[in-house]
Amino acid sequence: MVTLLPNHKNNIQKALDVLSGERFESLDLSVISILPLSCPAQILPHLAQSFDVDISGLDEAQTRELLQDAFQIHYYAGTPYAINRALQIIFKNARIEEWFTYGGEPYYFRITAEISPDITGLNGDILAKLIKTANRYKNARSLLEGISIALELKGYAYIGQIALSGKNIEIQAGTSGAVESAGELLFACAKAADKQTTIEYRKTPEQEIQDTLYAALGVVKTSEVTIYNGDTQ
Repeated sequence: MVTLLPNHKNNIQKALDVLSGERFESLDLSVISILPLSCPAQILPHLAQSFDVDISGLDEAQTRELLQDAFQIHYYAGTPYAINRALQIIFKNARIEEWFTYGGEPYYFRITAEISPDITGLNGDILAKLIKTANRYKNARSLLEGISIALELKGYAYIGQIALSGKNIEIQAGTSGAVESAGELLFACAKAADKQTTIEYRKTPEQEIQDTLYAALGVVKTSEVTIYNGDTQ
C-alpha cells in the first residue's frame, strides 16, 4: 500500500504505517452511524452535546426522538409549535395553552396534560421534565403559569323502552262472520306469532264469548280470530 511518510523516516516507522493502514482498511465503516434512531446508545450523549439538546432525565426512546427532531425544534424555538413538539416527546397528551385561550394574564401560558384510560403514567418526574422542557424552548417574554391536568373517564348508560297497544273487542250473542283485531298485543310469554286461532262454539246465550276471545288472544302476538255461528265447520 502507499505510505504518506516522508523518505527520511526509518523502516520501523514505515512498517507501522503500513500495518495500521492495512488494519483500518479491513474495518467495516458502514456499521458506524450517527443517525439518532439507529446509532449505538453510547453515541447518544455525544450527539446531544453536538445538537445542543438537554437529554438529562430522558430514557433512550425519548432521547432518540428528541435528537431526531432537534434541528426542527431549534429552528422554531420560541414558538408554540416547538414547545408542543418537545413536550409531546416526554408525554404524548401534553400541550401548552396561551393566556388568551383561558382568560389568563398577558404573556403567560400553561401546560395541559390529559390522562385517559389509554394514556397513563403521569407522575412527579414527568411533570418536572415538562416544566424544564417548556422553560427551555419558550421565548424570553413568555412565563409559565402552571400545569393543568385533565382526567378523562368513560362510562356507559343503558336505556330501555317498551310500548304496548291493543284493542278491546266485544262480541254479542248471535254475531256471525269474521272479526279482525286491530293493533298488536305484546306478551313476553308468547310462543306463537302470526298464528290464526279459530274459536268454535254453538250459539248459546249464556256462553261467555268475551272471556273465550280474550283467552285466545293471550297466547299469540297478532291474532286473527274467526268465529263461526252454528255447528263446527
